[in-house]
Amino acid sequence: MHSATNGAREWTKKRRCGTAIGLLACSTLFALLAPFQAAEAAYDLSLVLPSTYSTFLAAANAVDITPYTIPALYTIFAPLNSAFERLGCLTDFTANKTLTAAIVKYHMVNYPHDYARCIELATSRNPWVPRTFFNNYQLQVFFQVDKSLIFINNQSWIVAPEVTNDGTLSVHGIDTVLIPPNVKMPSNCKYY
Repeated sequence: MHSATNGAREWTKKRRCGTAIGLLACSTLFALLAPFQAAEAAYDLSLVLPSTYSTFLAAANAVDITPYTIPALYTIFAPLNSAFERLGCLTDFTANKTLTAAIVKYHMVNYPHDYARCIELATSRNPWVPRTFFNNYQLQVFFQVDKSLIFINNQSWIVAPEVTNDGTLSVHGIDTVLIPPNVKMPSNCKYY
């Protein structure tokens, strides 16, 4: 009987020790995986975009882009507010969510590319043609050597490189709203 009690005590000690080691191992594993788990969440663009991009942010918030932003490893070529003002026709993003989604997703490509990487890709591939989140349409990205600027789709310059770049998301400010191919824009739009 005495040995049975000692055996039960020994088993209980081992079980407690195993549980403690297991908890320590699990908490260490979760700490190590935390950065990777963060990449599995959608990015809150309102935390990283300055007010000069509030129109693009309003458009992104009007449509559900979450399925396209998980994991959060992408680049956004975000038009400045002034670019939307010049376009003149996209003011109510909830009125035509299909059009709004097309516009927003056409400004997003896979993988976070900092400005130096954009230059490298545009120079080496001449042009670099990343696929957008809108129907896999491609952008044409050129590097204009004489001006040391990146030109997109022969219509927009990157005017604010790396508004945000944290390794999972890169945002570059552009001066023009990019219009996706085969998308019917309202008749009051001003193309430039």
